[in-house]
Amino acid sequence: MKTRILFFTTALCLSLMTVPMNSLAGKSNHSAASVLMQKDGNTVSPVAAPAAEKASADAALADPELIIFPKKISQKDLLVIIRKNNDANPNLSYIITAGSKTLEGDFKGSRSEMRAYINLVDELKDINGLEKINIVIRNAQGNVVTNTDISLVTFD
Repeated sequence: MKTRILFFTTALCLSLMTVPMNSLAGKSNHSAASVLMQKDGNTVSPVAAPAAEKASADAALADPELIIFPKKISQKDLLVIIRKNNDANPNLSYIITAGSKTLEGDFKGSRSEMRAYINLVDELKDINGLEKINIVIRNAQGNVVTNTDISLVTFD
């Protein structure tokens, strides 16, 4: 049985080689999906696909990232809070303090990305002259992940 294997460098396809599949046997402990062919003079030897393996390892070890959207918000916005690359137990909750009003809720999603959508238009419609809100995010153990103040844009 023969298969076609593409030989790539950074962005160019250098050659298309036909290699018998049984020539790969015993030369690598990687699956066929993670094997590239490297041309050494006249021989062809399998090598691991380092970029793909490194990318998946980096994603697993990536630091958590918090995103608050939009960057400038007012009382008349939909606030979106995203936390990427969460811990093993990604249950997160938020408490938003806006003047005398407190909003609470839970994030939805998976370990790779959790999201919370907060409708400030409806929730803060009865509050006038609000200059900032405080956001506290807690994990499943009750530990504070983030405690931050966000200034609100006011309209004339």
